[in-house]
Amino acid sequence: MKIAVAAGHTLSGTGSGAVGFLNESKEVRKIAVKTADLLKSAGHEVLYLQIDKADSYKGENYKN
Repeated sequence: MKIAVAAGHTLSGTGSGAVGFLNESKEVRKIAVKTADLLKSAGHEVLYLQIDKADSYKGENYKN
């Protein structure tokens, strides 16, 4: 099965998530990477996506 896992929030800029006790962006990435690894080890084809910086909510490209 082909599955895309997107980390969701940028590390900086618009859409970087909540910051306080934890940094939401960094925590989401840990979960997304672990999820992608588990899916790969189960034999799935996985595309991992993340955005490092965004100036707006649209028009930014995902890195993979």
